[in-house]
Amino acid sequence: MVDGRIRVARERGRPEWEVIAGVRFVVALEAPAQPAAVRAFILAAGDRDATLEQLIAATPLAGEAGEGFVLAWWPPGTDPLPDVTVVARGAAVVDLASPGGSRRFEAREVRPWHLAEFGDVERIRISGRGAPLDGDASGELLGDDGRAAGVTTVEWRASQHALEAARAHAWASPEDAADTSLLAHAAPGTTDPTDPVEAIEARTEPVARFRIGQGPPRDIRSRIVLGRRPAAPRLPGDPVELVRVEDDRRVVSASHLELRAEGGRVVATDLRSTNGTIVESTARSHRMRAGESIVVRPGTRLRLGGDTIVEILPPRIDRPSGLDRQAPA
Repeated sequence: MVDGRIRVARERGRPEWEVIAGVRFVVALEAPAQPAAVRAFILAAGDRDATLEQLIAATPLAGEAGEGFVLAWWPPGTDPLPDVTVVARGAAVVDLASPGGSRRFEAREVRPWHLAEFGDVERIRISGRGAPLDGDASGELLGDDGRAAGVTTVEWRASQHALEAARAHAWASPEDAADTSLLAHAAPGTTDPTDPVEAIEARTEPVARFRIGQGPPRDIRSRIVLGRRPAAPRLPGDPVELVRVEDDRRVVSASHLELRAEGGRVVATDLRSTNGTIVESTARSHRMRAGESIVVRPGTRLRLGGDTIVEILPPRIDRPSGLDRQAPA
């Protein structure tokens, strides 16, 4: 477990969760939790190398009973206070605190799930809708087996040692002291230029990219729908860019694959294509389930039913004019 302690609380009349804590994650599964998901997270609990993609693959399928969940994952190398990636679906709320203040993150009915990244996190509290923002999990410590059922609130707090180290680091380099922040999730036009946190984040903005075959790189600034005759989804939402794929063999579906940027990562969704989508990475190759969404890293190749390959490229960095840091004198 990342340097800190987990407490759980139980209150009558509030949504209940089944909690499993691993070396690099904490997950709260909506009760009654799906047995297959519980088993998968128990098996992953001791794996220091468990990736976010593997853990998301263990979450319950959308549309089934007990589909709600919150997954908090700590990437390696995030001392003294950790960075955290949060993935959520359903009625959960997640409150996060950092040296700069607190923020609340909700799934907000986003499907298949909502993902965001936060920096320098001191505390994470998982509870249900309607929970007070300044609530506290003052219940029991999570047991040595890392599991608890019938829980209504789960709270992880960084250790005192980590907090003191973070304060020393902040004094040593105040420009690098970061606030907890929701990355790449603000709607266009909602960033407050007077907010110093937003201004710091705006200095470097990673722009996710992809390309089809050996074609030119393309930015992912909105939802991208790829296919032979792509069509925008019927449900309203974020702006959609339609990208037509040439396919004389008609192996690629009309609307085959969706790409979108979530919290600095790229999420690929198979749009229930006829011939499926093969994910090829350095670790393995596997077929996505119809309608499945996964996080794909740069270098991943997505094969759309045949010879059409979509490659996820390393992001490029946008530096908005007027916001670059000045070079030291």
